[in-house]
Amino acid sequence: MPRAVGLDFDRPGGSLRASASISQAGRFLAAIAAGVERANLVLTIVASGLIAFVAVGTLLDAGGRYFSRPITGLYELSVLLYVALTFLAFGVVQWTRGNIAVDVAVRHLSPQARRILDIVTLTLVFALIAIASHGTIVQALKSWAILEYEAGYAQFPLYPSKTVVAIGCTYLAFILLLQLAGRILELFGAPPIESERDEDEMAV
Repeated sequence: MPRAVGLDFDRPGGSLRASASISQAGRFLAAIAAGVERANLVLTIVASGLIAFVAVGTLLDAGGRYFSRPITGLYELSVLLYVALTFLAFGVVQWTRGNIAVDVAVRHLSPQARRILDIVTLTLVFALIAIASHGTIVQALKSWAILEYEAGYAQFPLYPSKTVVAIGCTYLAFILLLQLAGRILELFGAPPIESERDEDEMAV
């Protein structure tokens, strides 16, 4: 049995205590995963609503331009909304493993090797997204401090959009960390915390 940090397998009853600890950690992550599922549903509904608004608004604006009556500021607003709906969806896509994956080599690995590769990949991606999240939070705070507005004819506040970007990046980092913890526990026999999926879809 693999040795886990902080778990005593050598003393009598050590294996039982280790299994209990892993089981308890698995239940804790599973509870968080259930909350993530609910949060993802809300984010999906919000993002879908933004897409519908942008689509209808673009249609009305195009019709208005045909009659030389475009809707002032709709284009600028649509750009900001596109940014919001894109970053809101990042965490949802990662949780469902909906991103494009090239698994020509991965599919030939054993399930245990795939888990280890997934742990390495999630660790690297989490580190990068954590750095990006810190940068977006700093930029959002600066934008709120000066009440930053978009330059141009139709001036819209930029701080709400930058706040959404920071929230989206931070949520993605949280999802990656949760998946990483889940994959590590799977090495010790804990059940997956994510929805059941085909083994060929395990790559990030």
